[in-house]
Amino acid sequence: MDVKSAFLNGDLKEEVYVQQPPSFAVAGEERKVYRLRKAFYGLWQALRAWNAKLDTTLKDMGFQQSAHEVAMYRQGSGRSVLLVGVYVDDLIITGAEE
Repeated sequence: MDVKSAFLNGDLKEEVYVQQPPSFAVAGEERKVYRLRKAFYGLWQALRAWNAKLDTTLKDMGFQQSAHEVAMYRQGSGRSVLLVGVYVDDLIITGAEE
């Protein structure tokens, strides 16, 4: 499963400021900057912010993170289990039920 707009969903933990894109600059205020409240593509904090939000969400849903592989989550026990593997903004979801 590919998570669309994944990097737009992360919450930033630090203050990040960016210059105005030239096409959006207001005349006379070209030197002002924007303070970001959310991550966006190309921002180096975006991947970490997305991963932190996904981790919290999965754990809130009852998944447990693997002690051996941090990108694997498990819910259930015995032969009734749901597994989620995470690779950047892609999820592999599989499971078994008896």
